[in-house]
Amino acid sequence: RKPVQSPRAIILAEGFYEWTGERGSKTPWWMSYPDEGLMGFAGLYSWWRDPSKGDEDPDRWKLTATIVTSDAVQTLAGIHDRNPVILPESMWLHWMDPTIAGDQDLVDEAVRAGVAEAETLQIRQVEPFTVRDEGPGLIQPVDAV
Repeated sequence: RKPVQSPRAIILAEGFYEWTGERGSKTPWWMSYPDEGLMGFAGLYSWWRDPSKGDEDPDRWKLTATIVTSDAVQTLAGIHDRNPVILPESMWLHWMDPTIAGDQDLVDEAVRAGVAEAETLQIRQVEPFTVRDEGPGLIQPVDAV
């Protein structure tokens, strides 16, 4: 209950990855809207003071953020048991409104909206990559490479 009472945010992305398989032979999957538009994840954030930093240190404040997740929708269940809560754009301001109580009803509303959004995603297998790799090839379907 407490985290959802903290400031809420929309975390924008063009898509997200999930991985299946065992260590050493994992398969990456890229999830995005079919039109490749931006999706907005339901997010939470907070600022906290690093106690190891002095009052004059400009790096004394740290920002932490998280993406709210829910049980995977049926279309993603074979890839991962959870998925991010993707809010329709019409709900972004509602989610971030500080005058709306951050309670279980709000979370339930977001999850319901997120299920409908997640069921519209395009899912495609992409080539394995490392964190050092870059470029548009990271989201090209395996059969297009």
